[in-house]
Amino acid sequence: MAMVKLSRQAGKSVLITRPAARLVAPAMREASHDGTITLDTEGVLRIGVSFFDEALLVFNEIIAETGNDRLRLVYRKAPTMQSLKRLAGNRGFVLSERAGDWVIVPGGGAEDGG
Repeated sequence: MAMVKLSRQAGKSVLITRPAARLVAPAMREASHDGTITLDTEGVLRIGVSFFDEALLVFNEIIAETGNDRLRLVYRKAPTMQSLKRLAGNRGFVLSERAGDWVIVPGGGAEDGG
């Protein structure tokens, strides 16, 4: 499983802007080849709405580019903000929680039990 370490890729521990999310986009694209993009939040003190929203847009772009509607986005050690969960739903994604992680899939995509 390819893991994108957010604090290393963005060079920051507070991720609140859209440009910060765009900094991690190349690593997200690279990680998408095995079907799951795992964003590791270790060392991240805060994830803001703008960063989270832009990362969802990048995820959507990757789905469109690859044609893989079974692709999953996993936030390892997910942030605790409920507003971020709602934002995923508003963008047409389905978010589920597993052992402190968030698993995000396209609204029509099938999610496996893993």
